[in-house]
Amino acid sequence: MKNTVKILEKYFPSQAVSFVTKVLEDNKLTIKFTKVRVSKRGDYRPPVYSDVHIITLSFDTNKYQVLLTFLHEYAHLLTWNKYKNSVLAHGKEWKREFQSVLLDAISLKLFPEDIEQAIFEQYLSKETFSAQHNTNLDNILRKYDTQKKTLVEDVPVGEIFTLSNGMSFIKGEKLRKRYKCVELKTKKVYTIHAFAEVKK
Repeated sequence: MKNTVKILEKYFPSQAVSFVTKVLEDNKLTIKFTKVRVSKRGDYRPPVYSDVHIITLSFDTNKYQVLLTFLHEYAHLLTWNKYKNSVLAHGKEWKREFQSVLLDAISLKLFPEDIEQAIFEQYLSKETFSAQHNTNLDNILRKYDTQKKTLVEDVPVGEIFTLSNGMSFIKGEKLRKRYKCVELKTKKVYTIHAFAEVKK
């Protein structure tokens, strides 16, 4: 268990380590960390082919972002335990579980007050909400980055940028929370999230 705590301390805020440890103890759960992915920050795999739940998280220098992603995926685990695969991935059942988990996190003071407030506004102050990235919450989370990141939204329209996967694009117009971008080699059009990290 000491080794587990040491590993968790590398990725999560110190005040959240005991909470995450308890989740691991109470569930047959494995947490895996991967390099940052363009498409998503985490995912959950149910114990279909084994007896172990798996949550995969993208490594991020922002520990509060890792924690929020973990809570999102943990809500999927709780939803699976109750409903298996009989409900929508981000349906009302998952939303209820996510709200409950977030309330626990706030009551335990796992986040700073400004992140708490943004979480409340995005997920807890209304009956329904989007599971997608939220601009206000993401901007507040960025204040806690330990390394300055350049995101797609920071790149001027018409300029070339490269993602961490090595693909290069010309940035185009904004479509809600994504940008219409043309891949340089193939000339194919992709929609890329505003908060995707640009390779320096």
